[in-house]
Amino acid sequence: DIPLPDIDVAEEQGTPPHVPLFRSGTLVESRFNGRFVIAGNGRGSAWGPYFQDEHKARTTRAYYYSMVQLFDEQLGRILAALDEAGLAEDTLLIFTSDHGEMLGDHGIGQKGPLFYEGVTHIPLLMRYPRGFAPCTVDDCVSLVDLLPTILDFAGIVDEVQRDGVSLKERLQQGTRLGRGGVRIEYKEEPDRIRYKAWVTERWKLAVYPGESFGELYDLRNDPGEKRNLYDDPACSGVKNELFAAMVGDMERSEPANVRPSRV
Repeated sequence: DIPLPDIDVAEEQGTPPHVPLFRSGTLVESRFNGRFVIAGNGRGSAWGPYFQDEHKARTTRAYYYSMVQLFDEQLGRILAALDEAGLAEDTLLIFTSDHGEMLGDHGIGQKGPLFYEGVTHIPLLMRYPRGFAPCTVDDCVSLVDLLPTILDFAGIVDEVQRDGVSLKERLQQGTRLGRGGVRIEYKEEPDRIRYKAWVTERWKLAVYPGESFGELYDLRNDPGEKRNLYDDPACSGVKNELFAAMVGDMERSEPANVRPSRV
């Protein structure tokens, strides 16, 4: 039984102005669009009405789940090959992704300059039988943590300043990482909408350079990200704290690790 996506947008509060354009297929006609079309959002690619059709919504999700099943099967083949070769115990295997898929949640398909969990919360599976026992890490981690982690397990001393941190001690000893959160950035073309974000275990803050709007979600009380609290006076304190933490993280890592916009 394939569940329907969460497309009840009537419950949403404080929706950023570019989000409805994804649903209507008009983002490319707005001031938010740049030189390159955002994947799945060209003219005639309105996902909102598409996911309002129950049959199309369920079928789309069924196809996506079948691809997930295919990945699971192929990953199983890799694990089996490692077992047969006698390499499983000494192999650090990592499975992850560069971004998620909205898949109809909030009436949106695919990806883009979106801050919702469907895009930003991605899978990260690690297996290294000789290195650490199976466990679940509930700290906020990032893809930038992978390089320091791999180097650490390989016994390579890395003297370069990195954005990320090694997860080795967390995986082996359960020691908390001790950082306040992780930073997410969407910065493609300089003339297109982009954001900088700070994510903790409870809160998510996104600021859009050059814009007056932003996003702030309390994942503990609003896991579906229906209520944008960015302009809520009661949340000004936590918003300022998150912003200060993000700026501090940026000052620590830049300009040593600058990624320019695409031109």
